[in-house]
Amino acid sequence: MAQVIRNGESSTISTADLVVGDLVGVKFGNRVPADLRLIYTGGLKVDNSSLTGESEPQSRSAVCTDVDSVKTKNLIYFSTNIVEGAGRGLVIRIGNETIMGRIARVTTTIGNQRTPLRQQLSHFTNIITIFGVIVRVSCTVVSLYFGYPWIKATLFLLRMIVTMVPEGLLTTVTVALGLTARRMAKRNCLVRNLEAVDTLGSTSCTCSDKTGTLTQNRMSVTHVRYDGATFEADEEEASVSVELNAVPTIRQECIGDASEVGLLKYFEQKVGSTMDYRRSCAKVVEIPFNSTQKFQVSIHWINSNNSNFTLVMKDEPERILERCDTIWIHNEEKRITNEERKAFNDAYNAFGEMEERRQGRFVAVTGGEVNDSPALKKVDIGMAMGITGSDVSKQAADMILLDDNSPTIVSGVESRIIFDNPKKSIAYTLTSKTPELLPFVLFMLLKIPLVLGTVTILCIDLGTDMFPAISLAYEKPGNDITKRKPSAPKDDRLVNFRLVPMAFNQIGTI
Repeated sequence: MAQVIRNGESSTISTADLVVGDLVGVKFGNRVPADLRLIYTGGLKVDNSSLTGESEPQSRSAVCTDVDSVKTKNLIYFSTNIVEGAGRGLVIRIGNETIMGRIARVTTTIGNQRTPLRQQLSHFTNIITIFGVIVRVSCTVVSLYFGYPWIKATLFLLRMIVTMVPEGLLTTVTVALGLTARRMAKRNCLVRNLEAVDTLGSTSCTCSDKTGTLTQNRMSVTHVRYDGATFEADEEEASVSVELNAVPTIRQECIGDASEVGLLKYFEQKVGSTMDYRRSCAKVVEIPFNSTQKFQVSIHWINSNNSNFTLVMKDEPERILERCDTIWIHNEEKRITNEERKAFNDAYNAFGEMEERRQGRFVAVTGGEVNDSPALKKVDIGMAMGITGSDVSKQAADMILLDDNSPTIVSGVESRIIFDNPKKSIAYTLTSKTPELLPFVLFMLLKIPLVLGTVTILCIDLGTDMFPAISLAYEKPGNDITKRKPSAPKDDRLVNFRLVPMAFNQIGTI
């Protein structure tokens, strides 16, 4: 329901009856019924976590502060919640035209990605097709050469088609996927898309935001890069704890940005008291971060510095680079060349999900809000939060973490047996093809009685061979499965040319 003012009278109507231009009032506890342009606010704050992922309430006013409609403070959006204050606004978008509606529409229009297993099965189909065509054409030509009529030659061809097709492969793969999905469900990982089971086992990169999806909005420093070298924070913290084992580290509750809190705690462990350091580097003036200039600048008076004043700027790396002419490295100030700028930008842009996908690797994304839905749908495998996740993100995801716990993802490593067990089943299935194919060849060349007919071969494949092949899908993963690297799409093939000759010639002959 929505409180709307029409013809000077206030009334409560259904959200579905709102039209563009209506004047709507909102207050604490309300859910925004449409995209609104604010004309009055009284201490209004909204929870935009479902839209932008920001965990802190955002203040809103009637003044436009940014050309970006998502960042400006005079707009509030459908399905966000009012957590403080009150306000009035004009309806500017309703239904599918709202920001949330557009996100949902984009999510539904993104097609499904080809999973690794589907790619590998397509590769196997190509191999078996090429091999089968060569054998069938060769046998047909030989049968015509020995004087068999076209009808018998055609029958030979049809029998060989039946012989060459691995009938139990689809059932084996489906059973293997289902068993692995059931194991993962017992560990609070619900699989919505069965084909996504094998994708998780092939994933080499998992992308997660820092707003509390899996991190509980707590961050810590892991690596530090300065003076041209990269150091692990754990090693430095260990050395500091030995040197300063009598000095307590920061234990008080920290309020502010999660990334800055992590930096503050790391600084206290590495350098010492932050308050002492702040007193020795007193802040003279500061330009705080805002949505217009998008950077923060502060000037500090430092006793140990000959110039007394030092300017410190915080911004995105590429924007900082635009404002710098020199770099301090190896205790020396050097001028930045164009080649170094290009190398820096290439390295910066290469980091993340896009570079992983360009290299042919598989990427997983975790998310729980509506704004995460397009990424969950587009990526190789999307994982939504079962407790805090929105319904839209759950519908777009391939898997749902029922307990919102990141270690649950580790259970998906077991899905690497999706490649091991079907590979065993395929090798077993192909072993019967040589004994089944050989009677046709001997009948054609030596004109001996045909031992196996077409119906007999179908009975063998569907009645006896299928069940042992399916039983291989129940094999447990090996002890080294967690130590293996993720399968590379181009290198680790489910079926390669070496497996086919081995199954047909060596094992089949035995």
